[in-house]
Amino acid sequence: LELLQWTQRLEQTLGRPTEHGHHTPRTIDLDILYFGDETVHSPHLIIPHPRMTQRRFVLQPLNEIRAELVIEGRTIATHLQKNNETDLQLVHAHW
Repeated sequence: LELLQWTQRLEQTLGRPTEHGHHTPRTIDLDILYFGDETVHSPHLIIPHPRMTQRRFVLQPLNEIRAELVIEGRTIATHLQKNNETDLQLVHAHW
């Protein structure tokens, strides 16, 4: 939770408003994807990030540095391959 507070302060320092709509453009958006083997399920933070395996823009660079990392019982490389097979877009069309 200390890391989350630090990233939120950094976002605010860089111009991200504390109140914003869901999927609205932001100056910066920092997410904690994973933290070693830790799992966290609190009202303010879920680790590993609950949607990271559904996002190619997360998986692609993570695959380059931690392809063997296991999330949800599969390696990052396997998640990326699965998402490539389903033709997951790099970003949502409305962003």
